[in-house]
Amino acid sequence: MASHKVPGNRKLIGSKSEYYFMLYAGTEEVKSYDRIDFGMFGRSWAPIVSWAVIVVPHEPESNWRKNLPPPSVNNMDPASSLCVITSGSSNGYKPIGDDKKDRPFHGVRTTVPLNKLKYDREVLRGGSLVLEINLLEVFHGGDVVDSDHTFDGQVFWNLYSN
Repeated sequence: MASHKVPGNRKLIGSKSEYYFMLYAGTEEVKSYDRIDFGMFGRSWAPIVSWAVIVVPHEPESNWRKNLPPPSVNNMDPASSLCVITSGSSNGYKPIGDDKKDRPFHGVRTTVPLNKLKYDREVLRGGSLVLEINLLEVFHGGDVVDSDHTFDGQVFWNLYSN
């Protein structure tokens, strides 16, 4: 069987902590994915930019936000109906000699195997795949930034199935 790629991307301008719809995957489609290639690149004064790919079980594209906590909360309640399938973060950096007016650069690229999803009953029911981006403070216990900091950049993903 030939490998199949499902690509996606989103340009983010003036983005704060927020959820973004990626795609809806039915039961059989979710079972077929074996890895995700994810990248995030951009600039922000926020010290940390975190990301998570979430499955919201059973929820179609028209209703995926219904059970999500506000993005400003930055916690995944164990009692919620969310399934985080991968996550990570980026600490911003500035190259030596970079103009002080330019915001630090954030970047991450990763490939994550999804073979364990085939055993998760909640995920196997299908649902909406959602990307969560959070801008985090360092000095306040990792709380979501409550200032005017924004993220300008791009995220992309490729889901692969066999």
